[in-house]
Amino acid sequence: MKSSEKRMMGNSVGIQRVNYLIKRVAESDVDCLILGETGTGKELAARKIHECSWRKDGPFIPVNCSALSENLFESELFGHIKGAFTGAVGNRKGRFELADNGTLFLDEIGELSGAMQVKLLRSLQERQIERVGDSNLIDVNVRVIAATNRNLKNMISEGSFREDFYYRINVFSIYLPPLRSRSGDVEALLKYFLQLYTRNNDLCFDDETMDILKDYSWPGNIRQLENCVRHSLVLAEDKIYPYHLPEDIYHNPNQEPFELPLEKSTPCEIKMPNDCEEKTLLIQALKETNGNRSKAADILGVSRVTVWSRMKKYGLLPKQNEMFSSSEA
Repeated sequence: MKSSEKRMMGNSVGIQRVNYLIKRVAESDVDCLILGETGTGKELAARKIHECSWRKDGPFIPVNCSALSENLFESELFGHIKGAFTGAVGNRKGRFELADNGTLFLDEIGELSGAMQVKLLRSLQERQIERVGDSNLIDVNVRVIAATNRNLKNMISEGSFREDFYYRINVFSIYLPPLRSRSGDVEALLKYFLQLYTRNNDLCFDDETMDILKDYSWPGNIRQLENCVRHSLVLAEDKIYPYHLPEDIYHNPNQEPFELPLEKSTPCEIKMPNDCEEKTLLIQALKETNGNRSKAADILGVSRVTVWSRMKKYGLLPKQNEMFSSSEA
């Protein structure tokens, strides 16, 4: 997610608190730990801290810790001198030196092995590094921001994460809430990415599509939402309809079942309709409401999302079948 604003997008209470904490920690120079599920925008938050700090004119150097191997760990972070090992044909700066007077972002910090944590701990404490093959100490002026989707306290209890290393990187922490807990921000994010990835100012989300996306749980968080918009734009022309959405979103496994509505006082056993009965009920409801899916959903006692799903199943969607009006409430 790219944004020139110095705040995380959204108006929910959770994201307002995140923006407040970003502003406050940016005013200091302490190391920071950002926590949150995959796709919640941890690197974006780290960049916001950097952009709001006095280091904003310095470099922002990201490092994916999960991609660092034991053999190349020191060379990548601390650099090496010529001849330090086979293939070291010249002197090379590591990420710490490259981030001098700026910010070093250590993403997926929970993936580091115990040996890597030990090597990194000293450099974080002393703000000095040694290039591989050299005994000279090099001072580095960096701010370190780490991030993880792991529960580091549980890892400490299990013995897979060092407690001293944890307290070194966790001077101040910020938790990014998952998108499912800030559903009020979904519409604004969808419109932001729609503007970002299309030049067609008239393109918009159909009301039913927006309802589906607001109701979705977004297990992949903002990253999944962004990809959803990009996927839909490949197929959409004038408006984004539910059948333009990725299959895993359109066919939500958490979607309520379509059942025959029963009177509350009915004592008999509930009987699920077969496909023929279900289609007949759906067509009848749509005819009675002149194709208005909201009213049809009320008649059937299900959500509009379910009505859309069954309309697709039976070939009754707009542009697939002309038997109903496309009017909406």
